[in-house]
Amino acid sequence: SYPVILILDRLHTWFWHRIYEGVRDVGIERFEDLAESHTLIYTPCHRSHLDYLLLSYVLFHRGLMLPHVAAGDNLDLPVVGRILRGGGAFFMRRHFAGDPVYTAVFSEYLYQVFRRGHAVEYFVEGGRSRTGRLLPAHTGMLRMTLDAHRRGLPRPIAFVPVYFAYEKVIEANAYLDELRGASKRRETVRGLFRSLKLTRESFGTVQVRFGRPIELATFLAKDGETASVRNLGRRILAGVNASAYVNAANLVALSTLSMPRQFIDESTLKAQIELCRDLVERDAENHGYAVTGTSVNEVIRHVEDLGLMDRERLADNAGDILGHDPATAVLMTWYRNNALHTIAAPSLIACLVVNRRGVRRAVVRRIFDVVYPYIASELSISGSGAFNDWLRHLESAGVIEQRRGALSVPTDPLRSFQLRLLANAVMPVLERFYITLALLRRAGSGGLGQDELLLECRATAARFSKLYGLDSPEFADARLFSSFLAELTENAVLTSDGDGRLHFDERVPDILRAGRSVVAVELRQALEFRGGDPGDR
Repeated sequence: SYPVILILDRLHTWFWHRIYEGVRDVGIERFEDLAESHTLIYTPCHRSHLDYLLLSYVLFHRGLMLPHVAAGDNLDLPVVGRILRGGGAFFMRRHFAGDPVYTAVFSEYLYQVFRRGHAVEYFVEGGRSRTGRLLPAHTGMLRMTLDAHRRGLPRPIAFVPVYFAYEKVIEANAYLDELRGASKRRETVRGLFRSLKLTRESFGTVQVRFGRPIELATFLAKDGETASVRNLGRRILAGVNASAYVNAANLVALSTLSMPRQFIDESTLKAQIELCRDLVERDAENHGYAVTGTSVNEVIRHVEDLGLMDRERLADNAGDILGHDPATAVLMTWYRNNALHTIAAPSLIACLVVNRRGVRRAVVRRIFDVVYPYIASELSISGSGAFNDWLRHLESAGVIEQRRGALSVPTDPLRSFQLRLLANAVMPVLERFYITLALLRRAGSGGLGQDELLLECRATAARFSKLYGLDSPEFADARLFSSFLAELTENAVLTSDGDGRLHFDERVPDILRAGRSVVAVELRQALEFRGGDPGDR
């Protein structure tokens, strides 16, 4: 309904100017011409309820067709639902399982929307991410889209990945409660009116970044007509993350959360922010990332103004200490996880070097090539990691030294400490991998089924997190352990017998032996308390 769209546009313009210092879009030119010949499906990451409102607002002001938006029926509220329908929303159940009639009717409805050439928007993650990471792709809508393509459509389909870069997310308090174990609050009209209080706060800036479009016909030509929906979902999520923008909150979170107690002296924080920014900028030709260009002093001041970081002035004249109270530290993991993938490769190299006096470059490369694909899968990163390029960048930054083919920690204390902080960014991912493989090795090939292993993994991760104050809510997330097991199975490292028992080959003990010099000794002790660290064997 065009009148409804005009009214919503005025309301949104007022609302954005009240809560944001700026709304910027980047990358429209990547698909403007394609919009004339293809049916576009916008596939954004899902960070906030504002995602679909921001996307429609940007497209409207750019003169592009507004998409029909697939929305959960939890938003079909009295009055509000009718308004959202007028703005292009169509509501769907959150789960289709067990109702083939509903599935068939909804699939036909989606086909008719495509057949008429309307643009569509849906979230392949299914729901909003409470941890800041991209969630694994839900395959339902993608499968229906593939079915529609195979039935035949007047115009070819192209997916447009979209990345939202929030400096401060409006659902922060709700996410914090849920990360601490509270149940998700149901959406209500009363809650909508309560959210108007947000207009008294500032939420910084937000960027809406459009990735490279993925033409479905081209994707199927490369992967084959029988290409799995899972592969398509991975490709879309990687396209989303390839368009990442590293803002002030991301830079601070990547730095402060690498400290054991999330507090850091100001001079070290500035140096680490510059290192992270420098690494992203140096590798710009190999990806589509962007990073804020504001000065490091402005980055720190801005994050303080957003209420995401505290400053303590000490009497020793050695400089201020900056960091987060316990609640904010948990929340900051959301901002770290938004951008962790942008420095995952150099962080992994740092992990493989920082605890050794000297290690041959070939050894680091071999371990990197084995481990990095699993990190890339978990963090939805495209590409092979470009080991040589990243190593060169780390050497240029002065945080790794190379002599006679051996890599070592620099002798300069600040550079050495920076390398350790960089390694700490991705270390929790490696520690989860180590937990999984160690528990497999301890039980022996064929000793555990997947459900048993997942229970052991979660219990060990929760124990380690509790004992050593690891404020990372996703560390014991069963979905991450499940995804890792799925990757191991896909790569034939794991196989399952007829009884569901997991079997593994010699690669598991080999990786564990290499991992002993990488993971923290505290983790190995936690595994010993649960029956011995198999990495010793």
